Amino acid sequence: MGSLAIEINDAGLVLAEGDRVLGVEPAYAMASGKRILTGEAARAQARLKPRQVSNRFWSDLSVESGTAGIDGADSTAELALAQLESLSTRYATRADDVIFVVPSHYRREQLGVLLGLAQESGMRVRALVDAAAAASYRPYPEHELLLLDASLHQTSLTALGQAGSDVVVGAVDQLENVGLASLSDQWVRRIADLFVLSSRFDPLHQAESEQLLYELLPGWLDALRGQDSAELELALADERFRVELRREQLLAVAQGFYRALVQLVSQFRTPGTRLVVQVSERLTMLPGLEAELARIDAARIIPLPL
Repeated sequence: MGSLAIEINDAGLVLAEGDRVLGVEPAYAMASGKRILTGEAARAQARLKPRQVSNRFWSDLSVESGTAGIDGADSTAELALAQLESLSTRYATRADDVIFVVPSHYRREQLGVLLGLAQESGMRVRALVDAAAAASYRPYPEHELLLLDASLHQTSLTALGQAGSDVVVGAVDQLENVGLASLSDQWVRRIADLFVLSSRFDPLHQAESEQLLYELLPGWLDALRGQDSAELELALADERFRVELRREQLLAVAQGFYRALVQLVSQFRTPGTRLVVQVSERLTMLPGLEAELARIDAARIIPLPL
């Protein structure tokens, strides 16, 4: 058997073995009585029981008391341990050890917490690998190399030094509270407005329909990556509500987010250099973002696979 790789990102923990992705685990945890549920079971309750569900524990990993931020749990480390134990039960038995692919912004203390949690969950850690370095598998001689990535609650830009076939992680810049979650919230509010205008039905008025909006959003976004409009449908009890969403409406909502990313790259780069910006799949799956990034002067945009 080989190693199980686990990429830590609160937009989804990616699990891989060799060159095969085994799954993407939602980075959610919910305190339910004396139990902590994680993954899809917790994500499905995020809008129904918001005081019991967290999706910030990986980005804010800490053993300090009171950091969990939800009822029924004490620290973010407690939530992260519950998810690692779940993953260990389902995946780690098929591998000799685990390689953690960690965010570039993780501090030394957080790396120590992660190693402690892995040991407690029964995982034998082979290595810790920086996510930006792991993503950069191709050299780009005579170019400045950057990696643009996002999690639920922030966007990060990492400089990568190149020495032959080796890559060295350099400076990291971040947009705090500018992440995939805030963009999803904006899109959901816009879609809800369309339903109100079309049928006077407000899907944000009830937790059940709000949860359904968030569950359907990824499929709707995927449809609008390749077409100009899509019919959105919400089925609740014996009623069905439909509305048309045009791609231009979606992009109008995202313009502020997209401009912030372009500005982040433009201000971070070294003037006068030829630039390569590697962009994670978490971002390239967003409709219209690649076209917006392509406007950066003298820059080559490289979409990365999962």
